[in-house]
Amino acid sequence: MIFPFLLALFALLFSTSIFPFLRLLVFTPFFAIAFQKKTFLQSLWIAALCGLLVDLMSSNTRFGLYSLSHVICAGATYRFRRHFFEESILSIPLYTGLISFTLSLIQTLLIYPSLFFSLFFTSCLLMPLADVAYAFFWFTCPLMVYHTVRLWIFSLLPKKRP
Repeated sequence: MIFPFLLALFALLFSTSIFPFLRLLVFTPFFAIAFQKKTFLQSLWIAALCGLLVDLMSSNTRFGLYSLSHVICAGATYRFRRHFFEESILSIPLYTGLISFTLSLIQTLLIYPSLFFSLFFTSCLLMPLADVAYAFFWFTCPLMVYHTVRLWIFSLLPKKRP
């Protein structure tokens, strides 16, 4: 869980300098991984703490709105984790798309309620597609490489004989 969190934290710190025109929801792939491995209460705490990090890094909204939206999203999407299998290569990106759509919808309603209908297409439909691509290239691919290298290193170690 540390490696996916560090990937998301790195994306939080540097995504606006690399892609200033994209508003990625950087913790959504981490949520997809955490929801698969943690209990509901642990997932809510993870969502609250990740929302707190986003709150600390943003200056355009009231403090606590991102934490609130992340916790509401975690509560709404946690139960869908059973439909996405950990072994599938597309499970993290697809589950990220669901989480991203829900989080975008909640944040648009909380932060810009008067502009909801004008922002719905870009914020709630197009940006989750960018989050799916981000989840695949920034989370799924490095995790596959990490597991492959780890298996390769363990296969090189001498085996103990009884």
